[in-house]
This record gives sequence, structure tokens and C-alpha cells, in this order.
Amino acid sequence: MVAAGTSGGLGIAEGSEFEVQSGSTKSRQCPDCALPGANEANAFSRLVAELMRHTRNVIIDFSGVTSMDSAGIGELVLLHTKAQADGARLKCARPSPFVHNLLNLTNLNSVLDIHSSLEEALESFSEDEVCADC
Repeated sequence: MVAAGTSGGLGIAEGSEFEVQSGSTKSRQCPDCALPGANEANAFSRLVAELMRHTRNVIIDFSGVTSMDSAGIGELVLLHTKAQADGARLKCARPSPFVHNLLNLTNLNSVLDIHSSLEEALESFSEDEVCADC
């Protein structure tokens, strides 16, 4: 499973770390983190899409995200669509009050799988597998 942790604006800020969990834990820096606006959203989307090439389970940790614009919302929708098309599962965790409100206003809360904690998001992958045959 993969957890992509972010901090700052849309979800990418200079020095942001992305934690990859797959048996062992490693961290990596986003090389495009200093890019502003739409470029930042696109860099984030490319990073998550790359993670989805290596795993089917991805969690985006929004706990440090303080702002998001239309480019960020658009990239979230694209990532959700890509995950569905590729048979991957994309979950969102720990949205800040700002992000939570934005997801509600845009009705993305009814489309994205949003969890209040990373633990809850991780556990939901197991629940999905159990309920897949329901």
C-alpha cells in the first residue's frame, strides 16, 4: 500500500515528503515541489499517477494542505478517474477543515473516499476486499 503525504498549498510544497509503504517504509522528496499553481497540481498528479503504477492502493494525506485551487480540484478528479480506469483504489485522509469544506462545496465528498485518519483509510482497504464478494 502507498501513502502519499503532502504539506503546504495544493498538496505540494518545497521539501514535501511522500511516504511510500510497501512492506518497508521509505521517504522521497518531490522533485517538482517548488512549482506554483497549476504546475504544482500537475506535479502532484504525476507523482500520484507514478505511485499507482507500482501499487493499487493509494492514500493522499491532506493533513498539511492549507489551500487548493481549481487546478488542484481538477487533478484530484483526474486521479480519481485514472484510479478507477486502472483498477486502483484512491483514498483521501485527514483533510484540513479548509479541504474538507472545499470537497463538500464541490460535491467531491460524494465521489472520493475520504477518511478522518490514515489508520481508518488503511483499514478501509481491508474492508473493501472483504466486501468485494458481498
